[in-house]
Amino acid sequence: MLQHIGPRQRECLSRAAHCRELAENAADPSIRAEYLKMEKSWLRLADSYQFSERLNRFVADKGSSKKPA
Repeated sequence: MLQHIGPRQRECLSRAAHCRELAENAADPSIRAEYLKMEKSWLRLADSYQFSERLNRFVADKGSSKKPA
């Protein structure tokens, strides 16, 4: 299933990719580890935004399909 990527999620993924690139170019192992931790944090935030957007769509769909009393 193809999933829509919202602007907030796209920004998080972009920042995660940047952190990955910085990690790959870091000579110091502790700096590399910090960039990889930052990458993981950005990816988790992107997942959180995706979940939130999916939940909002689900709730909106359920609300619009209710029959009036």
